[in-house]
Amino acid sequence: MLKGNERRVVIIKGGKDAIYDMACIFIKSDCHSTSYVEDDIVKEAERIIRGSAPPCAGGAKKKERIFSKSVLVFLSGVISGCALSFITYLIICTLFIS
Repeated sequence: MLKGNERRVVIIKGGKDAIYDMACIFIKSDCHSTSYVEDDIVKEAERIIRGSAPPCAGGAKKKERIFSKSVLVFLSGVISGCALSFITYLIICTLFIS
């Protein structure tokens, strides 16, 4: 349990059309300046969110291809592993089974 720990937090909730659900701003505890007004902090938080938010595509999602690069790499690994195992099996059979 922590005693004497104080956090000053500003929470901004997004609207219906916003791309973010909630933004939390943690204010330093050693900042005792009264020059910041809560409205200034909210404006700064919204500016940061706007600057870092990816552009919305209007809700249209990209269709993912079934055979993407990672699937092809996985399948080639499976096939090469099976081939290597089969070749090893054939070599062992020809050497030891006579």
